[in-house]
Amino acid sequence: MTMVDEEGRALFEPLPVFRPHVFSSPPLEENLLQATLWPEIMKLYGHGNELMTVTCSNKGDVIASACKGTSVDTSAVRLWDSKTWTSRGVLKAHTLTVTQLAFSSNDKYLLAVSRDRQWTLFRRQGDEYVLHVAYPKAHARILWAGVWSPDDKYFATASRDKTVKIWRVDGDEGKVTLHTTLTCPGSATALAWWPGGNVLAVGEEEGRISLWAPSPSSSSLSS
Repeated sequence: MTMVDEEGRALFEPLPVFRPHVFSSPPLEENLLQATLWPEIMKLYGHGNELMTVTCSNKGDVIASACKGTSVDTSAVRLWDSKTWTSRGVLKAHTLTVTQLAFSSNDKYLLAVSRDRQWTLFRRQGDEYVLHVAYPKAHARILWAGVWSPDDKYFATASRDKTVKIWRVDGDEGKVTLHTTLTCPGSATALAWWPGGNVLAVGEEEGRISLWAPSPSSSSLSS
């Protein structure tokens, strides 16, 4: 039943009717505009420049974001509550753009890698994340990616210096040590850890993808 005013005009616009679409080839932008709807429910303000990276905790309660930056203030990581859409803190530790953020699978840690050649690890304490470890000059050049192993015992960082470094996180105290270094033919720009835990995929700037797994004769990784 449509509600109308005294002159018979509809008080509310009718809801659009959506029907499923089946495509035999990749859809064009026009198709996506007509067949998909992602309504905006909230804008979050705080960053002064265009966003560089956004991620969500595995529990889904915290969103972390970072924008392009050239100072401690503009390179800060901002945390948001996904239920109330309010700020849950600002993490200042880097001096240049944070290029990627990654929560450990148990959400105990938040890893940040940056153009300033360092990575930082923030540890959850109650409803907050506080700086746990900062590792300046972790690589010789820009860090492009960071990823956690499924068991949260290791994380990897990728850099323009053509290396991927695997770091071990030990015990409840969270002591971090360098476990091994992988050398790549080109600049390492992307990382993905297989959910099974034994294979690390490394993407390079030139388009190559290499897979690394533990060597049967040692604890190091080989491609």
